[in-house]
Order: sequence, then structure tokens, then C-alpha cells
Amino acid sequence: MAGRGLEIHKEFALKGAVEKEDRLRLAWFRKNEEKLTESANAPLQRQVPAELKEDLRNHRREYHNNKEFRPKVHIGDPDPPLVDPNAFYHVMKPIDPAVVKLLYGSGRYNRIAYLKERVKTIPDKRFYLPETTNFTYGWNMWECAKDKPNYGFGRCQVIRDSFYRRFNVGKDPDWYTYPAKLSPTVCN
Repeated sequence: MAGRGLEIHKEFALKGAVEKEDRLRLAWFRKNEEKLTESANAPLQRQVPAELKEDLRNHRREYHNNKEFRPKVHIGDPDPPLVDPNAFYHVMKPIDPAVVKLLYGSGRYNRIAYLKERVKTIPDKRFYLPETTNFTYGWNMWECAKDKPNYGFGRCQVIRDSFYRRFNVGKDPDWYTYPAKLSPTVCN
């Protein structure tokens, strides 16, 4: 029952706020009504004065006559090229020829074998830059994860290995000390 009373209170508070805003808008309109009607009924002045047009014309003529034109310089191609010239879109790094042979070999499941082999290489080694937003998570972080074991399809007991202990919690490390109490040797 208390929840319904709160809803009714919110409803009346919102209604009061809307009514107050309407009153304030009406008061502003009444206060500025004369200015609004004057500006609405004033004749439109869409004509640009002739002297202003002539000044603008002269300024543009002077600018274009005095502008210094320079020839475009061709820098040339870098030696060696930054990306593989045989790449179609220059997005992916060159593929290992042995993996490409899997795709074009004579067999029934060439595509599946190619994709299985291709997915074994991490995106950092396959692409020059992160292609999707998912690539940004962990991009160039492979060095940190090299010591982790590789589980197929993510089937490992991470929580059991990292959270639960086989033995008791254990003693505190040797370097651990309790926080210092307030004393003359400790700064405030």
C-alpha cells in the first residue's frame, strides 16, 4: 500500500512541475510579446548593399591574383614496400605457403583443414592492425600469456585452480609487517 502512495505522490509532483513550467513560459511570452510581434512583422531585408558586394569581389580578385602556386611534388614509393604487394586489401599479413597449399590441395575437406590451421595463429600474426573491436582486447599481449597452458575449447578449471587451495591459507610472507601505530617516529 505504501508503494502506491509513493507513486501517487510522484505523479502529483511531476504534474506540478509541468504546470509550473507552463506558467513560467506564459509569463515570459507576455513580458516579451511586443518585441516578438515587432520582429515578426518587420520587413525582411535580404538585400546585400552594393558597396559590400564590391568590397568582397575586390578582396577575392586580389587574393587569387596574388596567390603563389607551387607544383605538386611526387615523393615516390618507399624501399622496400611496407606491405606485401601481392596482398589484395593489405589488411592481412602474408599467409604461409604451406597453409595456402592446404586450401588449394586435392582433397575433399580443403577449406576446413585450411581454416583449422589458419585459426591456430593469433590475430597479431595474421593482421597488420586490429580489424574488429574484439581484436583490441589483448592485442600484442601474447608475450604475457606465453606461460599459460593451451586448453582446447576453453575446458579448464580456472576457478578451482586459482581460487580454492589444496592446503590451508598459509602464513604471511616474510616481508609483510603490520601497519605502524601512531608514534613520534611516524609522520602524521
